[in-house]
Amino acid sequence: MPAGVAPSGAEISVRLAEAFTPLEAHVLHDLVERAPPGTLVDLDFHAVRTCHDVALLLLSRDLRSGRARFAIHGMSHHQSRVLDYLGTAGTGEAAGA
Repeated sequence: MPAGVAPSGAEISVRLAEAFTPLEAHVLHDLVERAPPGTLVDLDFHAVRTCHDVALLLLSRDLRSGRARFAIHGMSHHQSRVLDYLGTAGTGEAAGA
């Protein structure tokens, strides 16, 4: 589950806990779906130690949808490469550590 979610106007900040699994990806998807279009989703991966590639696949659908803008921080090189492979390179405002 996300360690912290703090909606604030047209911005949602999500600090992920130790694991990013398909369950967390579905929770994030629900947040994006309920948010107004164009909301900035600030997604912090710094604490993630276990990341399922399937969860990144699910995240990529939200990145590609264009419903929200994403600022992604703290992804590992592998996580960034998986998203690149899934065709979502450049869809976040910031990526990497």
